[in-house]
Amino acid sequence: LTFEDGRILGDNTDAGGLVDAIGADLTGRSALVLGAGGTGRAAAWALRDAGARVAVWNRTTERAAQLAAELGVRHAAALEQADVLVNTTSLGMHGEDLPVQLGLEELSPGLVVDAVYGSEPTALCRWAERQGAGAVDGLELLLRQGARSFERWTGEPAPLDAMRRAARG
Repeated sequence: LTFEDGRILGDNTDAGGLVDAIGADLTGRSALVLGAGGTGRAAAWALRDAGARVAVWNRTTERAAQLAAELGVRHAAALEQADVLVNTTSLGMHGEDLPVQLGLEELSPGLVVDAVYGSEPTALCRWAERQGAGAVDGLELLLRQGARSFERWTGEPAPLDAMRRAARG
């Protein structure tokens, strides 16, 4: 929340934080968002707004189709090749390995973004690195969201390096 001219304004930093964490021009690139919950919605919107061609996949097909229709992006009935793969599901939250039936071995994204974070790299980030893809973990997403909040509230640039050391320490 911010207070301007006697008004209370609400905003969120999920979308901008995601784009900041990716740190690359997304114009014309394909992106596959796994998950159709709140984080999936923010990711799909942010990627679309940044110029990516976005598809949404969810284990519940109807949820993905509904979200895709609401945002004017594509619904992916199955996992498909994309330049950027963004996981917004809870997969990996409890340290579990990637299920073989998910079919990730068929994909070769250039960048994988995993909203899940913990003290160790997630199975998805480890998989991305084995594939030679870039990997952005959930802690970096959280950091970039926090940086946007810091800047909005203080009017000062966020001390990203100090924030990163604190978050990872």
